[in-house]
Amino acid sequence: MKRALLGAAWLLGCASRQPEPVAQMAWRHGDPPPASEAPPVATADASETSDASITAVVTAAPAAPPRAITPAFPTLTLDNLRFRDVADCARGVCPIDGTSPLAPASIAREDGATTLPPATVWVQVIRPGARVTVSRRADTDLLGVVLVGEASLAYPTARPAVVARPWTAFRLAQGGATLRPAGRDPIALLLVTAHGDDAPTTATSTYETRDLTTLDDLAWAHGAMHARIAFGRDGSPRASLGMLFASDDAPVAEHAHDASWEVLSALSASGRLHLPAQTIAGQSLAARDRTVTNGAIAYVPAGVRHAWMPDGTHPLIAVQVYAPAGPEQRFVTLSREAAASTPNDPPAAPVAAPNGASTP
Repeated sequence: MKRALLGAAWLLGCASRQPEPVAQMAWRHGDPPPASEAPPVATADASETSDASITAVVTAAPAAPPRAITPAFPTLTLDNLRFRDVADCARGVCPIDGTSPLAPASIAREDGATTLPPATVWVQVIRPGARVTVSRRADTDLLGVVLVGEASLAYPTARPAVVARPWTAFRLAQGGATLRPAGRDPIALLLVTAHGDDAPTTATSTYETRDLTTLDDLAWAHGAMHARIAFGRDGSPRASLGMLFASDDAPVAEHAHDASWEVLSALSASGRLHLPAQTIAGQSLAARDRTVTNGAIAYVPAGVRHAWMPDGTHPLIAVQVYAPAGPEQRFVTLSREAAASTPNDPPAAPVAAPNGASTP
């Protein structure tokens, strides 16, 4: 298989850099800021007032809540696809034995990883006349999303093949897939191989497909955060797959997923993934920030506390994977709680598409 590496791969196992100051760590909307991060207070000099017994105290105005958005799915092409981890199948048959052709060889211990991730994610381009085959393995499931073009999803015993259009998510338990363009144009797929014996699945000979654009929109944080779950814990225990949308000013408070890795594949992003100082498996980790922009694929190890800090320039639009599945279920709870407490939110602004892309 010919691999086209469009720039250096970004993941949490990359070389460390000096973290940026984190004194302005964002907090979840609705919660009071930590004491060390409270808005500054300015006290006027009493000698400048007409009555020395009166001190004027002026407090900074509280930060405005993140703005509400309406999720929009960008129209992608091979030209505006910004991902850096790309495998290109230009001709013939490109076999995959159940792991990503661009799988990380290791994840740095300085980021809290004690094992390799149980799922790997990459973008797969397939040219007309070529095809990718994914071997059948009892310990590995295949998941994916069509990003560009129309894909033919075939299985040796399934006739006819499934034709999947952009923003179709698909899953094939235990693999055994043959993937190719359905027409004369190349395609791009975001593929996930999820493995592990601790979350057994039943082999299938048909694809499960979901149209991401029509799934339930799970919204919270006054409409600033949205998620759509294509495959979750109940039907896909080895890995979930969905979409995450956030306005360009919506932070995500510090949290961790005790037993699951998180992988974010950013179609649009501009901000920092903050990892505070913490101890993992007896190892003390220094605080660090990772810059996340369009095309980044970010791995967050299980149990590592992290927070999202946007810089206000681009919304977050990402394909989100949890391996094993489970943490995605909190979005259902958050959405239900938000619907019960804010039944009459104002109209939301449409979310902007990534640079160079358009929305349908």
